[in-house]
Order: sequence, then structure tokens, then C-alpha cells
Amino acid sequence: MTKHSVGWAFGIAALIAAMSLGTTGCQAAPLPSTSGRPTTAATCAELAARIVDTVQGYVDSFAHVSAGQVSGAVTARQADFTAATTTLRERGESLGCDPTDLADLIRVELGRLTGGTPLQDAVADTFRADPLGTLDPSDLGPGEIPVASAEQLVTAVTRAGSGSTIRLAPGTYALAAPLVALRPITLVGAGDGSDPKLASTITSLAAGAALIAATSGNLTLTDLAIAHTGKQAASVVVVAGGGYDFARVSVTGGVAEKGTGGYGIVLRPSSSPLMPTGDRRALTDVTLDDNDGGGVVIAGSEQPTISGVQVTGSDGCGLCWVEQAAGTASDLSVAGTKIGVRIDNEASPVVTRAQVTDADVGVALTGSGSPRLEDAVLTGGAIGLQATGSGTATLVGNQVRQAKEIGIRLSGTTRTALERNSVSGATKVGIATLATAASTITSGQVTSTGDVGLIWGDEATGTVTDVVIRGPQLGVQLAASVKVDLTGVVADGAKAAALLASGKASGTVTRLTCGQGAGAAVVFTATTAVRLLDSPTCQVFQR
Repeated sequence: MTKHSVGWAFGIAALIAAMSLGTTGCQAAPLPSTSGRPTTAATCAELAARIVDTVQGYVDSFAHVSAGQVSGAVTARQADFTAATTTLRERGESLGCDPTDLADLIRVELGRLTGGTPLQDAVADTFRADPLGTLDPSDLGPGEIPVASAEQLVTAVTRAGSGSTIRLAPGTYALAAPLVALRPITLVGAGDGSDPKLASTITSLAAGAALIAATSGNLTLTDLAIAHTGKQAASVVVVAGGGYDFARVSVTGGVAEKGTGGYGIVLRPSSSPLMPTGDRRALTDVTLDDNDGGGVVIAGSEQPTISGVQVTGSDGCGLCWVEQAAGTASDLSVAGTKIGVRIDNEASPVVTRAQVTDADVGVALTGSGSPRLEDAVLTGGAIGLQATGSGTATLVGNQVRQAKEIGIRLSGTTRTALERNSVSGATKVGIATLATAASTITSGQVTSTGDVGLIWGDEATGTVTDVVIRGPQLGVQLAASVKVDLTGVVADGAKAAALLASGKASGTVTRLTCGQGAGAAVVFTATTAVRLLDSPTCQVFQR
């Protein structure tokens, strides 16, 4: 029995390669039904038809992978396909079908495959382009394939064996349909990006996606530019199955539809046992520009390693973690997006050394996960960082510079630990904790010419230890029904008061260091229950 791969990218080919020329004359056995055709195969021709029925089910599973739906993944009919291929393989053996004859019958049957969405059409076209190969149709194996035209590229991606390397000569490869990779291959462009004349650029007018990967291993992209140039809605690169390793890749031109989709890269491969996931999950030195919906979306349960990614020009997020995604990201650069880094749903990545410039919101933590943000520099925009969900976030060593409204805003039911963070510039509010959020702030500083350094409102709670506040009109404000304990806070240079407590605020302020003149004032209204202890540089006023 020929060795074969049981993971689908080419399950039909593996099926043929597994069959022997042995016994004949057995009665037809029941077959799993995947598309309503008869569930027995009495002849090799009927077996070929049933094999292609399972392929049709696989094509149908791409119906929800679209430019506007991050949650789309290749999951439909996979359990049926696994059962079908096992039974069909056994049936082929019992019928004694000659593998070469059966391959010819399957090629004929593949002509009836139907698509639907642009991506379904592309997957169906890939199978119709003769994926069965030669007499070892399960896989041609690794090889080196040079290409110099769009036609050669499509043919190579369709027919290359697992582990093959396709090398693109310098130039532009203009495509009208999505390029579909179903086997683990490597695409290598020319040059290193330093000389545009040596670049290899894949352009696509296709709706849905320029490149879709659903491999039984890893898809590797190196030294390539991929640009969607059409007006129809599309993300540029969609990973719907398998592993990925993208290095020195440029991605541009995602087009949103009704405000959704249009991402540069979508990472949401299927986790079904049918499709092996590959052993690589990496983006390195990838640049993304002018993608309507966002730069990179990490979804599902993905945990990639991301380093050196640069994103510019988007109406969405630069990097977006959603669902249960996690992993690590470091040395990011994001500019000119609506949200620099967004972490939503249950996502819990670790993000270090992100630089975000001129985003409306530098970092938005909107979910219920436990993300960690370290050593980020967030410059400009309305809000540097905000946590508005129900998660537990950890923020360490981050710098917020020149945010117009609020440096760090915590609301919802978030529980946030802040250590050694700083806010500077003309920001109106340094750090605000609102709603029923809870903040634990340790060390760090707020240096601003704005209205207030630290503020708690609504029913928020918190503790503050060893934070330095310099320059705003008001050092600390406690309002409404908050409960906050402050220890070792320095409120130096406040122009109106070091601390103002009003409403039903409660808590203890210990070892508060106040400035001179008006900055020495600590003001309590009659309804508060805040106590001031061991703070000799402060002057208390009751109102």
C-alpha cells in the first residue's frame, strides 16, 4: 500500500494512492453521504463520483470565508469527509479499481465541481486543474520550481508537491482570481526589498482574498509583495488552514464591505483534526499599508509569534486579537489607524515594545481576556490606552505621550494592574478609572499641563502606591461613590489643588506629598469619607 497523507489538502489523491489492485467481486458497502448522492458504489465509476462528492463538500466549507467575516473558517463537512475517505479507500480496494483508470475517472468527475463565492470558485478551480499529479498522485514531493509569469505561478501553486519551493523572478504577477495553496509550500520572491526593481509582486483583482492558505502543513512566504488592486471587497491574505511563516512580506489593498472586512492578513486556521495545523505560527518583518479594515487579525485560538510588523493607513486596527487568540508580539510599529492595537473577546496576548502614532486610540482592551502590554510608546490621538471590557489586564512600563483627551482610561468592570507607566504632554486627564473598574497603580508618573492627573469616578475602586504627579490643574480627584487608597503619592506643581474628594468618595490617603501655594491644598466636601494621614506638607480645606 502506497504511503500517503491522510490530512485533506489532497485526501482524494491519498485515497487513490492507498488502494491496491487486490480483491474483486465484493458486494457494495454503504458509504457516508455528503451531498445527497446514492450511498453505495457498485463500480469504479460510481466510486469516482463519490470521491468527487467529498471534494464538493470540502469546497462548500469555504462558503463563510470572506472579506467581511473574520470568524469564517474551513470547518464544514470535515467530520463527514474523514469518514467518507476511510470508507471509500476500503471500497476501492474491494472493487480492485486500477489507480490510473480511477484517476482518469476522477478527473472527469472534477469537471462538475461548483463554487459559489469567489473563494469557493478558486478552490474548485484548483481541483479542476488536475491536482492528482502522476502515478503517485498522493503527492509529488518537494521540488524547486522557478516561475516568471502569472500563469506559471498559478500552475506551480496548484501542482507543486508538499515541501516544494516556488521561486518568483522579479516582476509583477497579475491575477484575477484568488491564489489557493492547499499543500505546504514555500513562495520566495526576488531581492530583499531594498531595490524595487528586484521585487516580486503578486497583484490581484479578486473578490474575497488575493491569497488563501488551507494547507496540510506550513505555508511559507519570503521576500514577497502581495497587493489587492481590485475594487471588490477582499482581505489580502487569509489563512484558513495549516501553519504559516511569513518573513519580509508586504501586504496592501484590503477593501472593506459595509464597514467590515478588508484586512491585510487574517490568521484563523481550522483546528479540526482533518487538517493538520503545521508547526509554524510566525510573522516577521511584515509591512501592511492601506488595508481598510485593519492590518493583521489574529482569531480563533491562534498563538502566533509576531515580530517587526509595521502597519500604516487603516480605518480599523493595526493589529487585532479576537476570540480566544493569544501568542506574543514585539517591536510593532503602527501609524495612522483608528485603533493601534485592539484586544477583544477572550484574547490574551503578550505585546511588548509597540509604537503607536496618531491612532484615535493607541491600544484598546475591550474584552474579557488577560492581556499584557509592556514597554509600549503611544503618541498622539485622543486616548492613549483604554480598557473598557471585563478582563484583567497588566500594563507595565508603557509611555503615553500627547494624548489629546485621556492618557489611560479604565472603565466597565475591568481589573487592571499598572506598574511604571507614564503619561506626559497636554493630556486633559492622565489616568481615569470609571464605572465599576478597579485599578492597582504602582510607581510611574503623570506629567501634564492638563486638567487632572489621576481621577476615579462612578463606583470605581483602586489603590495607588508611589506615583508622581506634576503639572496639571488638579493632582488627584475622587468623586461620586469611589473607594480608593493612596500611599506615597507626590502631587507636585498642581495649580488648583493636590487632591479634591467629593460626593460619597471614601478611602485613605497616606503620606501624600503636596506642592506649594495652591498646590498644597487638599479639599474635602462634607459628604466624603476620605481620611488624610501622615501628610504634613498638605493643607486641608473642608467645604
